[in-house]
Amino acid sequence: MPRIRVNSIVNREETGAPTFTKGMTIPDGGLFEFQGDLNITGIATVGLLTSTNMTVGVLTATSFV
Repeated sequence: MPRIRVNSIVNREETGAPTFTKGMTIPDGGLFEFQGDLNITGIATVGLLTSTNMTVGVLTATSFV
């Protein structure tokens, strides 16, 4: 499987974050870690979500802890 090994990913103009037009998949057991703002438009299916500070418009879950 091809790999990308980098320390940073930015948009083409190096002025902001990249856009994932076809979505993004993190494998089971994988970790998606970020600093700063996270904006999700559409549907996010998440097994475990941990946050220090979160503002949510609509949240649907099978359970909350």
